[in-house]
Amino acid sequence: MTDLAAPLDELRVALSEVDVLAVLTGMTFDDMDWTEPDSANVEVMATLLRLIEKASFAAGGAFHRLRRAVADAQPAPAGEQGMPPGEGMSAEGAAIIRRIRTRCPDRRFDGGTDAELLDLFKRNKRTLERGDEDVIAAMTHPR
Repeated sequence: MTDLAAPLDELRVALSEVDVLAVLTGMTFDDMDWTEPDSANVEVMATLLRLIEKASFAAGGAFHRLRRAVADAQPAPAGEQGMPPGEGMSAEGAAIIRRIRTRCPDRRFDGGTDAELLDLFKRNKRTLERGDEDVIAAMTHPR
């Protein structure tokens, strides 16, 4: 197996750069004087924000796919070998995963494991400090 640490780190850095650029662009957008906006500036900023959002999402997906490939290449820890998928997940967790996968119009979570998706849901819930339905709606909102 080739060493995947360097490509993984490069992808992490790229994702961080896209995220920082998105934040800075958003701040610039917010700081502009919009009392008499120039329509060309409005369109450029809107397009730029959409492209950054799209690139950030794509980089995040690539990061998680690469991380999963690295994990899949490693032997399973003793005691976990031969464990069926979804083993040990609560009924509530399985229901959340099913709702996210069903409601997502662009299938952006396809390819990820249920455990990864549930972990992402839990992190989003802590960050947003909202109920399950609000978090699911935010995660599955069309881009």
